[in-house]
Amino acid sequence: MTNSGGGGSRSDKRKGAGEVRKRKSCTLDTEVADVAQTDEIQSKRVKNDEDDVLKVRTRHKKSNSLVITVLGGTILRILCYLFIYDYLAKQPQLSTPFVSFQRLQSGVAMLKDGVSPYDGDTILIQPVVLHVFSLIWSAPRWVLLTAYIFLDLLAAASIRDAVQAIFKELNYKDPDDYAAMAFKFYFLNPLTICTSAILSLATIYNSLLTLFVYAFCKSALVTASALLGVIAYFSLYPIVLVISLWIRLRTFKKISASFGILALTLAGLFYVNYALNGFSTSFVKNCYGMLLSLDDLTPNVGVYWYFFAQIFNPMRVFYLFVFQLILPTMCLVLAFTLRLL
Repeated sequence: MTNSGGGGSRSDKRKGAGEVRKRKSCTLDTEVADVAQTDEIQSKRVKNDEDDVLKVRTRHKKSNSLVITVLGGTILRILCYLFIYDYLAKQPQLSTPFVSFQRLQSGVAMLKDGVSPYDGDTILIQPVVLHVFSLIWSAPRWVLLTAYIFLDLLAAASIRDAVQAIFKELNYKDPDDYAAMAFKFYFLNPLTICTSAILSLATIYNSLLTLFVYAFCKSALVTASALLGVIAYFSLYPIVLVISLWIRLRTFKKISASFGILALTLAGLFYVNYALNGFSTSFVKNCYGMLLSLDDLTPNVGVYWYFFAQIFNPMRVFYLFVFQLILPTMCLVLAFTLRLL
């Protein structure tokens, strides 16, 4: 009896010791798990902090790069204007009769003298442009240069935002990097720098065009249609962009609304020019007839002027018709192809 009682107490002691060991091991495992969890949380915090620091550094680098781009492009434009303006203004690669600042000067001078700028075939710029510049003509040239630099900045920012919007829509990785690259490519482009430095009207038209591209990428119906009307009124050929706009709008209701806005914009601008020109349509022949008939054969980067300078007169009308149809025909074919894809 005594032995059996002693054996029972020993077994109880062993069980108790085993339970104590189990409790200790469980407690130890729990402590180890807590420590591991704490370490994991701390490592995550450290990693998040490192990521935040990296993001801040990247943001600072991008902002510094943007500032350097803006300063560099601005300084280049100022230097070109101060030192090589006369040389650049004579280059046919940078200016055409329709955007030439020299012809703008002549037109404003004739307007101020009370002479119609459209009596001859020299002034190919719309009356509204002549009247706007006549209001600010007495301002120092650095004011005009500042305005042109601002327009280039606006154009570059519009391209940047348009690229960012499209790349986000297409789920590209790091769309901000592509947008920043587009900004740099435009603002530091030698062609845009020189065009702005010689105060060419092309800078104004380019800024309007980039604003249209931005509105197009954002699917802003009213803004895009109105801007396209303004651009097409000044240069005619951008009217082919209406095909891409209508493809993006897709529905008949939106296309009809876009057509109405475009037509109203064109009609409104025509009436404004008609009124500013003394209710005369004499500007139509110079501003649009010369563009379509290619009567002004001033050398430029295109090939039309050379071709029509060499062609025989009996064949001129035929080739003029063919050459003017090339652009809209190609755009229509491309539009239908993209529509069917």
